[in-house]
Amino acid sequence: ARGAGALIPRLHDQASDYFLYGGLAFVALSMDYVDSMRSFRALGPDISAQLQRHPEAEGDGVAYLADVLTGDVNRGYESTTGVVIHTVDGVTVRNLAHLVELVETGDRPFVTFGYGRGRQITLNRARVEQESPELLERYGVTADRSLSLTGNAPRTAAHRRAGAPTSPGEPRPADQKVASSTR
Repeated sequence: ARGAGALIPRLHDQASDYFLYGGLAFVALSMDYVDSMRSFRALGPDISAQLQRHPEAEGDGVAYLADVLTGDVNRGYESTTGVVIHTVDGVTVRNLAHLVELVETGDRPFVTFGYGRGRQITLNRARVEQESPELLERYGVTADRSLSLTGNAPRTAAHRRAGAPTSPGEPRPADQKVASSTR
């Protein structure tokens, strides 16, 4: 397995998993990503703290908000990037796949992402569903998540426009793109 046994694994030139929700671009934090951040800026205290941690259970990882694809749905959060997401709707996030699961199974009208010391990002679920297809199209993103997020089938911009779910056996685009800062 890629980087097995590390809270922040090294992927050896493989792209990190990603998930886009309401223009928020989350990635599974990897050492490769951390190394690329070091060349652009100093690591914040949240990342430094994560580097010192060890996984408590198999599959633990770090869900990281890498970028925001600006849109009306996320107005006010455009500069909230470079943070580790600790909770979704008050539930501790174990890894990026768990973040996706929490977002998709939530039944409240709003989804809240907790980060830092009590800080939050809150998005309206109905607005996210309504505005996500246009955001994906505007930024040239073909799917809202990487294929390797087990059990969480990607929904392409075309599927979102049609309102159709992507079935696990359905062919998916091989050339998935995500904003360059999320790779």
